Amino acid sequence: ELDKWDQIARYMNQYLSEEYKHLPNNKFFDGKHCLDCYQACFKPLSVGNSLVYGELKEIVEFTKRRVE
Repeated sequence: ELDKWDQIARYMNQYLSEEYKHLPNNKFFDGKHCLDCYQACFKPLSVGNSLVYGELKEIVEFTKRRVE
């Protein structure tokens, strides 16, 4: 559901602009752009036992629950 990803993209854009003011304005264009990033960068980490970083596992699991 891209509507949910639009909400996540808005949240992430706000978070990134507040927390990383020194970085260029790398923001998500829309929910599809945010979903594509998630699928390319984070979803592969959550498959099977390939997840190495404990903290990242919590983030991925939390995000999956919110999106599904």
